[in-house]
Amino acid sequence: MLFLLVLILSLSPFFATSFFPIVDAPAHLYNSSLIKQMIIDKNEFLWDNLAFNDKPVPNWTSHFLMSVLLIFFSPHITEKILLTLIFAGIPLAVRYAFSAINSERKYLSLLAIPVAYNCFSGIGFYNFSFGLAMIFLNLGFFYRHLLRKDTRTRNYFIFSVLLIVTFMCHPVPLMITLILSGLLYIWFHAGHYGSKLKNWFSKKLLFLMAATIPLLCLLFFYSKAMYTGAERSFLYLSGAELVDNIWSGRSFMVFGGAERPRNTLIAFFYLSLFFMGLYTFIADFKKKLQKGLQFYILIFVLVILALYAYFPDSDGTGSYITLRLAIILNLAIILFAFVSPVSNKLLLIVVVLTLTVNFFRLSFYKKTISENYSIAGRVLEQEGRIEPGSYVVSFNMVCNFINVIYSNYLWLT
Repeated sequence: MLFLLVLILSLSPFFATSFFPIVDAPAHLYNSSLIKQMIIDKNEFLWDNLAFNDKPVPNWTSHFLMSVLLIFFSPHITEKILLTLIFAGIPLAVRYAFSAINSERKYLSLLAIPVAYNCFSGIGFYNFSFGLAMIFLNLGFFYRHLLRKDTRTRNYFIFSVLLIVTFMCHPVPLMITLILSGLLYIWFHAGHYGSKLKNWFSKKLLFLMAATIPLLCLLFFYSKAMYTGAERSFLYLSGAELVDNIWSGRSFMVFGGAERPRNTLIAFFYLSLFFMGLYTFIADFKKKLQKGLQFYILIFVLVILALYAYFPDSDGTGSYITLRLAIILNLAIILFAFVSPVSNKLLLIVVVLTLTVNFFRLSFYKKTISENYSIAGRVLEQEGRIEPGSYVVSFNMVCNFINVIYSNYLWLT
């Protein structure tokens, strides 16, 4: 009950206005409407001027969902449903995974609520946000259904579908899902079979490998489509920038630098969770090394940290890679604290402090969203100049970027 109450309160910022006026949100809603008009309404004008990308690229999930929702709901309600699925979906997915592993400590899923509001929420990167939820949905399903000895064949099929959906969200969450699933498989078999590697190669492994075949095919065609032979430019952040992103809570910044003090506090609380868990691990190193899940989740955290330091921030095809990994690192730290034998009293203190700071953070968001919505409202006042049935084409002019973005809302007229 407490979890649902806190979750509902956390949804309040984007219910404060008719729309949630963030950078890419209007364009996503407009594009989804175009997809719906082409496929469902058979709009000949759009078919004559637009075409679907025939390559198996990700970042399709939110557009697919909104295109379907627009069949039944108004654009206002469609956007609200999608945002609810994202902002509630991440904490609920974490809670589902935690319930599968240890239901007594599932209250720690409350710590995923602040992570749902991150820098990609502010620019409307919906598909990556869905991918964050998919990481933990996959984790919960894998732990609950695929580590059992009596796993049914249909569960491998479901897991195969979940992997494909994760790919259609974003490649980074897919990569994290595969790493985490592999570590769970090693942990489970190391605990049951020890060093007898021949027992690891069982029917279960064959079925898991078969479940990844559709995904591997998608990845093959995707990589083939993305490879153009052209030289790609890589942009790396300095070490100081990488440290500042984590310490200052840069990955939590939705609307700007004014929220930095709150985000820094939340980042501090998450880092304190990591060091609490690390202390308990070092205090009983030998036991954890032999059979503890904590050891493998610590490896998971360190792998993400290594990827965060190694990967470029942009590789010519994708951007903000380090910030994406920083967000996932915070979720991994929550998972690490969850499996660590840290005192529940200490964990509850961190949860209460984090949610308290997040409450003030959400209040700031409400005010900022209302201000942004006033700009969107001024753009919508131009609807009287548009003839009904017309199509709005937005031009991205840097000198007037915010108004151009919100002009995507004019198609509602």
